[in-house]
Amino acid sequence: MRWSDDGVVIPQVHTKLHKVVILDGSGSMRGAKYNNAELGVKQDYEACKKEFADYLLVEFSNYNTSVLYNFTTPLKFKPSYGGTALYDTIVQVFTTLLNTPGDEKILVQIFTDGEDLHSMLQSKGQAKKLIEQFNAKGWTVTFVGTKEDVEDIQMNLSVDATNTLVHDNTAKGVKMSFETYTIATSTFTKNVAEGKETTRGFFKDINNG
Repeated sequence: MRWSDDGVVIPQVHTKLHKVVILDGSGSMRGAKYNNAELGVKQDYEACKKEFADYLLVEFSNYNTSVLYNFTTPLKFKPSYGGTALYDTIVQVFTTLLNTPGDEKILVQIFTDGEDLHSMLQSKGQAKKLIEQFNAKGWTVTFVGTKEDVEDIQMNLSVDATNTLVHDNTAKGVKMSFETYTIATSTFTKNVAEGKETTRGFFKDINNG
C-alpha cells in the first residue's frame, strides 16, 4: 500500500513485468563506449531483479545473437562488432514478444550509437508496424541514441518523443544515458504498480521530450 501526498491510498496493481534490452554491439561501439554500456546493463540487470519476471538481452549487429536470462544465470556479453542492423533485430525480437499475454507489461530499452546500414530493405516498415502493435497493447518501447537517430526513430518508427533520450556519442554520454535510464525505470515500475498509463512519458520529466 502506498499513500499520495494528500493522504489518499494508492492501490497497487500486481502486474508481471518483462524487461528487454536491445544493445548495439556493432563495431562503432568498440572500446570505452561499449565498456560503459556493459556496466550500465549490469547495473540495470541487478536493479530489475526485484521488479521484473525475466530479462532478455539482445546484442545486435548483422551477426546478431540473443540470449534470455532468467536471473538465475550469470549475465554475459558477446559483442560481435559487425554492422548495425537494428530494424532486423526489432523484427526478430518483437515478433516473438507479441506472444506475451496482454495483461502483462513489457518494457523495451533500445540503445544504439549510429545509423542502421545493414538491415533488409523491408525491415524498417515491418519494425514500425510491430512497434505500433506494442503501443496498442499498452507496452512501452524506449530508444536511446544520437540526435540524428532519435529524430529518425520518432518520425519513422512510431516511438513517442517522450520515450526517447539523446546521448552525445561519447563514452561519458553513454554512461550518463544508462544512469538516466535507471532513474526512469524506477519511476516506470511505480507507475505500473499504481495502474497508470505507461505507453508514453518514460523520459518525460528528464529529457528533450
